[in-house]
Amino acid sequence: MLMHENDNHIGRISLVIIIAFVVLLLSRIIILDTFQGMSRKHYSDPIVSSTLVRGTIYDRNGNILAFQAPDYGFCVKLSSNDSKSSYIASTIAPYLSYDAIEIESMIESGVEFFPLSYIPSKEEKEYIESLLVNFSIDDDVVLVMKEIRKYPSVLNIREYIGEVDEYLNGITGIEKLYDDKLKAVPTLGYNIVKGASIVLTLDMDLQFALTRIPDFPDYKNSTIAILNENNEILAYQGSADEKILNAMVYSITDKKETTILHNENPLSNKEMQDISKYKIYIDAPSDEIKESILNTIKSSLVLLGKVPSSSY
Repeated sequence: MLMHENDNHIGRISLVIIIAFVVLLLSRIIILDTFQGMSRKHYSDPIVSSTLVRGTIYDRNGNILAFQAPDYGFCVKLSSNDSKSSYIASTIAPYLSYDAIEIESMIESGVEFFPLSYIPSKEEKEYIESLLVNFSIDDDVVLVMKEIRKYPSVLNIREYIGEVDEYLNGITGIEKLYDDKLKAVPTLGYNIVKGASIVLTLDMDLQFALTRIPDFPDYKNSTIAILNENNEILAYQGSADEKILNAMVYSITDKKETTILHNENPLSNKEMQDISKYKIYIDAPSDEIKESILNTIKSSLVLLGKVPSSSY
């Protein structure tokens, strides 16, 4: 009986020793793994956006009205008393859309960036850079690539779209009014970040109709708008305040989420002339000029195939 109790006692002691050994072993393994893991980890800089792309502006049919793109050009920096402007102008003129006399005048007036008339290949860039060295003007002229804002439309809408400064910040028009939406903001975890894109109510086909209006002061100083049945501005000529510019913005798309704005159109309650599915607003110095403008718009809409000839 006593031996049996001793055996049980020894067994319990052995079990405790085994458990303690296992716990000690596991603890050591965990500690070693933790230290090894720490030794394997190294600090690395977070990914921060290196390329910021300002949002694109479209008309209602998807035609691009403003976009950001890389552009190559010469950066010219001369002191005010430097006499090399003529020499530099004649050297870089073959690669620009200006002649040497124009370039010299621009340099002397303080212009520093001269965009190339084409996008150069790698070999052409190397050749131009060697040319600057050979002509000993590489201290004053550098071939650079910079992001710029481009406006491909040649119609009379530039003042409504607006402009940006050299840092791609909106300074006039819709570019300024919606700068906080169009501007790309640096974001952790993304190399390239794009600003929101904007779709306008404007229709470049109908905007063309307004370019056919006679180029006389009384005509050009008139306010003219073509609206659709939803009172959206499809084409416009005249001064545009913030309310008009807001009315031209149809939607904003940011991170694949599109928001229709439904901005109020201050022209909605004005007297209109109906032409088929379009509403025409004209504020002209006289009824005679108003009638002449209306007839020009009617013929343009027929020419564009927007309304049947019977409407004219």
